[in-house]
Amino acid sequence: MNGVIYDANNPEGTQVLQSVNGCDSLVTVHLSFRPVINGGWDIDICQGDSIVINGHVYNEANPEGLEVFSYSDGCDSALLIVNLQFLPTYLDTLYESIAEGELFEFAGMQFEQSGVFQCI
Repeated sequence: MNGVIYDANNPEGTQVLQSVNGCDSLVTVHLSFRPVINGGWDIDICQGDSIVINGHVYNEANPEGLEVFSYSDGCDSALLIVNLQFLPTYLDTLYESIAEGELFEFAGMQFEQSGVFQCI
């Protein structure tokens, strides 16, 4: 303003502005600064999955990006670097035989009838 730069090194000052009619206006400048938080987020997800961060979809086609989060008054407050890593999916077949009346337990699930089951 009027050739004066206001920033963290010069956050305050007073300026005199003159209108086209010759009237003076006095403007007081007082800047305050909030901390900017920078960081990264390495996320492990399964192949084929996606995650939404700050309204943006991240997946195998879009595995990394930069997200800017703002304070409620609109000031930028956090820069987050997103980096997805994809865990491989495994497909395996397990054949088990149990006696009638017994249970077979796998991955926290119990099976007591014959059949084909998919555990995800």
